[in-house]
Amino acid sequence: RKIIVMPNGVDTEVFHPAIDGQEVRKRLGIGQKTVIGFTGILRPWHGLDLLLQAFQRICQTRNDLHLLIVGDGPIRSDLEKTVANNGLSGKVTITGRQVHEMVRFFVAAMDIAVSPLSTFYASPMKIIEYMAMGKALVAPNTANIRDIVTHEEDGILFYPQKVDDLIQKLLFLIGDCHLRARLGFKARSKIESRYTWQRNAK
Repeated sequence: RKIIVMPNGVDTEVFHPAIDGQEVRKRLGIGQKTVIGFTGILRPWHGLDLLLQAFQRICQTRNDLHLLIVGDGPIRSDLEKTVANNGLSGKVTITGRQVHEMVRFFVAAMDIAVSPLSTFYASPMKIIEYMAMGKALVAPNTANIRDIVTHEEDGILFYPQKVDDLIQKLLFLIGDCHLRARLGFKARSKIESRYTWQRNAK
């Protein structure tokens, strides 16, 4: 952990996991770009089409971003075609399936972690993992997600399947590294206090 000074002059403790994503950034040629990321099986109901649409529109006015999609699945070829057809080659990386032990390093390379879509009954493990890694999180504003994430306290929630609102929320985080740090610290703290296996057992 370390202390940073927020724009309002208040000192804030920030969590930095002892896992470094710089090697992943270097290997993928991402450099110091702001990285928006997703992990999981690439399936139609995970909302990656929505995430790609939002990313494409944001990239029309910015060239300092990279989208990192960690995983493989039945819609990978469709996503790759979308990337190629929309001028996003070089701005999007789809890694394919990764060894489980390595996924944490890809998450560490992300600045903003996204769960674009969730079924109403799920508690997506990726959200718990993002929060445990101290990442600024963006997820749909649905009842099951609100059970885990408190908007503007330990994550940012957007109107489900509304690309304009997703864009707005992503831009909100892209432009404020201090907010990302604060949300990530709060997210990690929530996981440590509420979502450990010991707490589940109790």
